[in-house]
Amino acid sequence: MRIAYAMIVLGLAVPASMQGAERKVPCDTLPAAVMEKANEMQKDAVLRSCVKDSDAKGTLYELEMVKGSRGHDVTFDAMGNVVEVEDEIDAAALPVAVSDSLKKAAAGGKVTSVESLSRKGTIVQYEAVVMKNGRRSEVAFHPDGTRAHED
Repeated sequence: MRIAYAMIVLGLAVPASMQGAERKVPCDTLPAAVMEKANEMQKDAVLRSCVKDSDAKGTLYELEMVKGSRGHDVTFDAMGNVVEVEDEIDAAALPVAVSDSLKKAAAGGKVTSVESLSRKGTIVQYEAVVMKNGRRSEVAFHPDGTRAHED
């Protein structure tokens, strides 16, 4: 009993620095290298907001933008290197294997948005939001249609 109690207490005592701390921040507070790279990439996009995400691995900065009528989010490290790009896409543009898997996962529900997630210029994952029985859920798939774990 004491061991279980100690584990519960220790589990609750994890410092905030070890937990993901994602929060919106004023864009003018981002590192200069991030803003410089973002300004280069933002020529045909409108900046909506900036997010700072800190955890034990480090700090990342996500710029939430809109290109045309679609979401375009870019995540940078503190040096201004692009870590990840999320683009809102039309579900019709999904590879067949992903589309088939999404249809199965969303059975009885409605797909409300789909995004491609790229790293180093290659799509590594597709993410979708599904509304089903009044509940919102997110599902993710690898490009081959297999289910991906959310990270």
